[in-house]
Amino acid sequence: MRWINDFLRVLIMTFRLGPSRVLSLSEEAITDELTGLLTRRALREMGEREIARASRFKKPLSCLFIDLDFFKLINDNLGYQVGDKVLKMFSAVLEEGCRKEDECFRWGGDEFVILLPETREEDAKEIIKRLQKKVYSLELEIREDVKVSFSWGLSEWRKGLQLDDLLFEAGQEMKKMKK
Repeated sequence: MRWINDFLRVLIMTFRLGPSRVLSLSEEAITDELTGLLTRRALREMGEREIARASRFKKPLSCLFIDLDFFKLINDNLGYQVGDKVLKMFSAVLEEGCRKEDECFRWGGDEFVILLPETREEDAKEIIKRLQKKVYSLELEIREDVKVSFSWGLSEWRKGLQLDDLLFEAGQEMKKMKK
C-alpha cells in the first residue's frame, strides 16, 4: 500500500513541478551538495541491493569506512573554507581511486563509505593502498604544511549480515585504527 502513496506523491509532484524538476529534486536528495558524492540515503538503497546481489549470486562484497584524521583541527585552525576544500579534494581522490563498479558515499562530516562489489577483503586492501598513495601525494593549494591522512575499517559481507551490520563492523575497525 505504501508504494501506491509514493507513486501518487510522485505523480502529483510531476504534474505540479514538471518532470525535469522532479528528476532534479530526486538527484539532489541522493547527492551531497558539497562533495558531489552519494549520500547516506543512497547508501541505504544501493547497499541493500548489493547485499541482495551478493547473496543471490554468492559473490563477495566489501565495505570500507573512512574517517579523515585530525579534520577538526583543520576546521578549527584554518577555517571551514579550508575544511570544505579538503573534503572536496578528498572526495575527488576517492572517486578517482575507486573502480567504476565501486560506489563512494559521504556518510557525514569527514566520514565516508565505499561499497566494493565482487571484492574480497584481501583485494579491498589493494584498493586502500592505492587510495592512501593518492591521498598522501595530495597537495593542498592552500598551505603546504596541511597534510591529509585517513583511518579506515574494512568488513566483508557474510551470509546473514545486513547492511547495518556491515557498516557497524567496518566502523568498529576504523575506530580501532584511529586509536
